[in-house]
This record gives sequence, C-alpha cells and structure tokens, in this order.
Amino acid sequence: MINISTILNTSLFKNIIRGIGLHSLWVIAHYYSTHLYYQWCTPPTFLGLFFSPLLITSPQCKALLWCIVQGSTMIETLWVIIGLWCTTNLVIK
Repeated sequence: MINISTILNTSLFKNIIRGIGLHSLWVIAHYYSTHLYYQWCTPPTFLGLFFSPLLITSPQCKALLWCIVQGSTMIETLWVIIGLWCTTNLVIK
C-alpha cells in the first residue's frame, strides 16, 4: 500500500510542484504586464494616440512587451507539454 508521505517525497511530485509554481509566475507576469502596457504605453485617450509612438520606445514599455511575448510563449509551451504527456501516457497505453 502506498502512503501519502511516499508520494509527497518523490522527485516527480516535487518537479510537478515546481512546474506549477513556475507556470503560475509566468501567468501572473503576463497578466499584469498586459494591463500595465495598456496603461503606460498606449494610453486610451486622444493624446495617447499621438504619444504612443514615443512611449512604446521607452525601456519600461520594451520590458513589458518582452514579458507579454515571453509569457505567452511559455504558457503556450506548457499546454503543448501537457498535451504530449496526455497523449503518451493516456492514449498510447
């Protein structure tokens, strides 16, 4: 019989928890970066239309855009990994 402490101490379980934590950090970074980019780099005003070409070249806007793009890529990659795992472990076996 397998007890819960044996499962919690396995390296697979620890790696899964680390993966969930890392994924959660990317989701949070992506979420807040999109909202901050909207507020700081593309203001939703008439003047924002004219100032946005100047604002999007600023370092903070470039950093936010990097977080948006990388966050999206990491989230997409995780779904591919989950899909591959399900295919190999659930469908094939």
